[in-house]
Amino acid sequence: MESIGTWWMWAAFAAIVVTMLLVDLFAFGGGKQHRVSLKEAAGWSLAWVTVAMLFAAGLWWYLDGTLGRALANEQATAFVTGYLVEEKVTKRERAKAGHPGGPPDSSLLRAARANIRTHLFYVAHLIS
Repeated sequence: MESIGTWWMWAAFAAIVVTMLLVDLFAFGGGKQHRVSLKEAAGWSLAWVTVAMLFAAGLWWYLDGTLGRALANEQATAFVTGYLVEEKVTKRERAKAGHPGGPPDSSLLRAARANIRTHLFYVAHLIS
């Protein structure tokens, strides 16, 4: 399978994901159980949407310079479309499951935090 990705793109992607996880878990106390305010939820939503759009812009910029504008437009549009569809599907599935909104399941967050080291080792293995 042909890919437009290079090793440094995957490394940058992994670095962004790990950085955002570390910021959430340690800088903002993401492991502590608390009631999330509308302001905090809006801030995190804005942060994640901004990261996704910066990724789309970087992808477009890279492809425009290396493989041409037509492919850059196609791939960036596919990424943004996939991002928006995933958001919509996730919200619809949460509503079907009886979770139309509110805080995430704290037991799942605790399990994820307990397993983060294993996942980071796996990501490092994939990169190497």
